[in-house]
Amino acid sequence: LANGIMIDYALSYNVPSVPERFVNLATVAGIKNPTPESFISWLRNLKKEIGIPANLTEARITKDKITRLTDVAFADSCHQNNPRPCTKDTFSKIFSEAF
Repeated sequence: LANGIMIDYALSYNVPSVPERFVNLATVAGIKNPTPESFISWLRNLKKEIGIPANLTEARITKDKITRLTDVAFADSCHQNNPRPCTKDTFSKIFSEAF
């Protein structure tokens, strides 16, 4: 569930590094005006349609968990393959934006 909540926040972080990938995703999703922004908007609407909380607050996660969430996310080596470099501060910022 946490990944679903965070997907639009995490992907938005990557838009500046690989905007063409988001245009491709928007095209595949059938969006008439395929842009990175239209894809993120489509994704947020999809989350709502299928019942995924829009943010961490809706998921009843409190801000005092940011440090723990950041530590867990940074410990996962998947971020090393991210198109845009991530630091602990990056994760903290993304989680903070998701409230």
